[in-house]
Amino acid sequence: MNIVKGCFGKTKKGETVTKYTLVNDHGYSVSVLNYGGIINEILVPDRHGIIKNVVLGYNNIVDYEENAPYFGCITGRTAGRIKDATFSIGEDTYVLGKNDGNNNLHGGFNALDKTIWNITEVVEKDVAMVSLNYMSPHLEEGYPGNVDIIVSYKWDNTNQLSISYRATTDQETIINLTNHSYFNLSGDFSTDILDHTLQIEADRFIQLRKDLTPEDISEVKDTPFDFRVAKTIGQDINENNRQLMIENGYDHPFILDSIKRPQITLAHERSGRKLSITTDETCVVCYTGNFLNAKFKAYDEVPLKKSAGVCLETQYYPDSQNFKLVPSKTLKPYEAYLTVTSYHFTN
Repeated sequence: MNIVKGCFGKTKKGETVTKYTLVNDHGYSVSVLNYGGIINEILVPDRHGIIKNVVLGYNNIVDYEENAPYFGCITGRTAGRIKDATFSIGEDTYVLGKNDGNNNLHGGFNALDKTIWNITEVVEKDVAMVSLNYMSPHLEEGYPGNVDIIVSYKWDNTNQLSISYRATTDQETIINLTNHSYFNLSGDFSTDILDHTLQIEADRFIQLRKDLTPEDISEVKDTPFDFRVAKTIGQDINENNRQLMIENGYDHPFILDSIKRPQITLAHERSGRKLSITTDETCVVCYTGNFLNAKFKAYDEVPLKKSAGVCLETQYYPDSQNFKLVPSKTLKPYEAYLTVTSYHFTN
């Protein structure tokens, strides 16, 4: 196991961006930036041993700052949309930035995805790990509390990446973190992921309003949202379904079965690559890259097409403060926010 460091450039503010590559004993690796906690690359083999990167991103910091639809980053303090960019805790109402129409998306204008994190490296016999730490000050982007956040990326010899999230606060607040990697297991970013098979252990999903905030909870049975048996992502994506037409594809939270493991499986038949995801979280938001297009040029200037990648964002119910059909959830000063999601790559 090894960690290789390299300079990834400087931000507009002159901050140094460093790339940390966690390499296992087989030569397979995960690369993480201290900017936004971005997963920049995941290099894993196909069934023939050919190693390719399976996550979308860029090879320079300029594109990440100016033209990135949350490629690979830590999103928060809250993942997803907060309706009308407001929420209340007790008698107190907090107003956030409106960076997505009338709503707040993924924490705001200058949220965790644009932060330079402090890094601690750990190398052990079978594990390489980087822990990212950031102290988010009270009322940053409108959120209450000084919140100390640690996100750890652990890569092992079985090609499993575990991401653990921990946070504490000095004032009651909300927090809902996830990673926003776009997966394309083919390793060919000129293609889309509609031929990937996906299985999600979820009997229910959350319907969205036109502004993409949560509206209702429905059964997946007899809908295009039924992924309980593996099917290609493209099988039903063009169905005449109101929910699919709202977003021009999937961008919906699925309420996970907490007993079955793994809860999410993504596979690409031609390459043989498979991704199994296990989480202690409540939901996964499946986003099929509906707004990707040729203006986004990935590594080596490859222009992307719609659905060039799929995001599988494990998290608590989005906007639980405003969505009355689910339990609201806050973090209090005497508690710790703890959650872990693991991504296991096989062929």
